[in-house]
Amino acid sequence: YALRRMRTMQSRCPAIVDVRNVGLFLAIELDRAPMAEDVMYRCLSRGLSFKVGQGTVLVLAPPLIIDRADLDRALDLVEESIVEAASALS
Repeated sequence: YALRRMRTMQSRCPAIVDVRNVGLFLAIELDRAPMAEDVMYRCLSRGLSFKVGQGTVLVLAPPLIIDRADLDRALDLVEESIVEAASALS
């Protein structure tokens, strides 16, 4: 489910280079390092914490017992932040 959501997000956001997962360990690769950091801080200000790996990869590791509604909210925040960061960096 999470990977499907991220692929849909990728189809709407040109800044997303790749999405991948191992179980519920999720990764969203962006096209620019400054954008990844901007997205991280935008999400953090909204209460969502994750790390950035390799400069351009958003690494999300939600709990295995996360409710679908909570997962949806987290992915919505990530997508909103990517769109905002892409606009700001354009």
